[in-house]
Amino acid sequence: MAAMAKLLLVALLAALGSRCLASEDQYIVGVKVPNAAAVYCSEEQMSLREAEVKCSDSPLCFVLFNANCNGHSWSFCNTNLLELQATSAESSDSDACTKVKATSPYALRAYLDAPKVSSVAAAMCKGKGGTLLEAKAACDKNSRCVGVVDPGCAAGKTWASCE
Repeated sequence: MAAMAKLLLVALLAALGSRCLASEDQYIVGVKVPNAAAVYCSEEQMSLREAEVKCSDSPLCFVLFNANCNGHSWSFCNTNLLELQATSAESSDSDACTKVKATSPYALRAYLDAPKVSSVAAAMCKGKGGTLLEAKAACDKNSRCVGVVDPGCAAGKTWASCE
């Protein structure tokens, strides 16, 4: 019975869009990060296409970065999205756009906001409560993870990853 309920949760989360996104493109839209995260990226500014080519040529590049989301001054980053997000502790803005190399084993998943799920479905998630960033990091490390959920809808430290 527990296996059936787990299967239903996976189907429910998938149907609601709370699962990780796949893309036919080589890069998927990432989260917004502080402009200060530019310190982890190339100083050279270029078109999106040029940045994609340079990042694809580098085995260390996992993220493309666009300060102020202006769409035309892209750089490539020899780091992962978590590193760029960590600069939010030092900077309060989230004005820069990112794209993540989808083919990388270190690429973080993209997450979508989804409608609320029942507390029964949320209770099936085994991840420990934590911040949204902690739950996403746990999900990214687990190939069986289908999404993250905040069962209390408190937007605090109740987030959990779900298998």
